[in-house]
Amino acid sequence: MQPIKDNNARLESALVRMTESSVSQKEMEWRTASSAEERARTEVAVSDLRASQVPRKELERVWAAEAAAPVKSRSMS
Repeated sequence: MQPIKDNNARLESALVRMTESSVSQKEMEWRTASSAEERARTEVAVSDLRASQVPRKELERVWAAEAAAPVKSRSMS
């Protein structure tokens, strides 16, 4: 009977460690929403900076290249 109790205690302690380090579905949803909001704020800030810049040929060339490039997927990996 003792080996079963020992095994049960090890399983319980492993489960406690796992739950301490895991992330809940709600927290993952919150992190995803927060990241999307941050990306939107960053895009607005960058576009504001670009709009306030003095036009320069090299900047226009870079921005045209960025606009023509395909958008990469922003998946969480």
